[in-house]
Amino acid sequence: MVRRGVRHALAPIGWQVTEAENGQVAVEALATAQPDVIILDLMMPKMDGFEFLDKLRSRPDWQDIPVVESQRPELLPLDLQAELHLRSDRTAVAYRTWLKQLGLSFGTA
Repeated sequence: MVRRGVRHALAPIGWQVTEAENGQVAVEALATAQPDVIILDLMMPKMDGFEFLDKLRSRPDWQDIPVVESQRPELLPLDLQAELHLRSDRTAVAYRTWLKQLGLSFGTA
C-alpha cells in the first residue's frame, strides 16, 4: 500500500520510482542502479528492513544513500506526508507548516 502511494505521489512530479517487494529484491535492484533516496519499510518479507540496512551500510558505494523509514513519516517532506495520507492528515500538516512559519520548532516534527 505504501509503495503504491509513494509511486502515485512521486511519479507525476517527475521522480523515477523503483519498487521492491522485499529487502532481497531491493539489494538486487541496487546492483543495477543507485537511487537518490530509499524509502524503506522495516517490516518486509524475506529480508526485513534491518537486514537490508546492514547490507546497504556494508557496501562503501551505498553508504551515502539517504534512507527514510516509512514508519517514520515525520522524516518525509510535509507535502509528501499529506499526499501519502500517512499518520498526519492535511489539517495537521497545515498546522505544523504554520508553526514553522512562525519560527516555532516544538510540535513541528
